[in-house]
Amino acid sequence: MAKNYAGLTGGDIVTSVRRHNTWVLISRAFLIVFIAVMLVAGTRYFWRNGHWLYLVLGIALALLLFYLCIEAVGKAAGTLKNVARARVFRKFGSPDALAMRISEGVPLLESSKTLLTDSFIMKHGDFESFVPFEDILLIYRKTHSTNGVQDGVFLTVYDAYGDCFDYPFRLGKKHESEMENAFAVIMQRADRARVGYDKANLEYAKQNAAEPERE
Repeated sequence: MAKNYAGLTGGDIVTSVRRHNTWVLISRAFLIVFIAVMLVAGTRYFWRNGHWLYLVLGIALALLLFYLCIEAVGKAAGTLKNVARARVFRKFGSPDALAMRISEGVPLLESSKTLLTDSFIMKHGDFESFVPFEDILLIYRKTHSTNGVQDGVFLTVYDAYGDCFDYPFRLGKKHESEMENAFAVIMQRADRARVGYDKANLEYAKQNAAEPERE
């Protein structure tokens, strides 16, 4: 495997969660400042040149980005306030209990990006993306393209707590079997999972999502 989790401890996971959320907090804070600067500059430019449509669209986009960034900052700050009570631990138990579940998983997929075991899926090094198969409510394949060129392929999973994760897989025909095999393994064990991105399945995932243990 790309990484060995045999010696993983609860302390390792807490450190990783703290590091990740610190990065989210700092990066989104800088992004908020950048958006604010661009909003002021863009508003002045479009106002002076009478480009009213671009002005409205720019403001709308900036407000959306502001909302997403502020939401991310709020979640990261809440996690950093008490990392031991982070959402992932409220869903799946204490840091030590989660470390044990991860270390005991039997790896089934050799990948540098996604870890698939006999009992859960997780992005390598991202312990907050841990989802056991029995908690998967919806799964489907998603691709990402830039300028018409496909540059990413993912298995998207909605878990039993309303969280959504994109698990990356390698591109190219040589690696197509990786995702196919991962999908087959998950569907053999995920009794509650529905397949496919559509309105009915999204509603199913939403209606069956439970709240994790309160903070």
